Amino acid sequence: MSKSEINIGLIGFGTIGAGVVEIFNKNQDILSKKCGKPVNLKKVADLDITTDRGG
Repeated sequence: MSKSEINIGLIGFGTIGAGVVEIFNKNQDILSKKCGKPVNLKKVADLDITTDRGG
């Protein structure tokens, strides 16, 4: 069974996690082309949901 898209979850949204999201967003089209299907950042989990991270 083959899925029509790839969904990614991220644990942690501090300095590193926010950087990963930024890099992912800049390169999402390239990743999708290399995988042959859409790649989506589906969920982010973090203990601190009150800190503004500019998003």
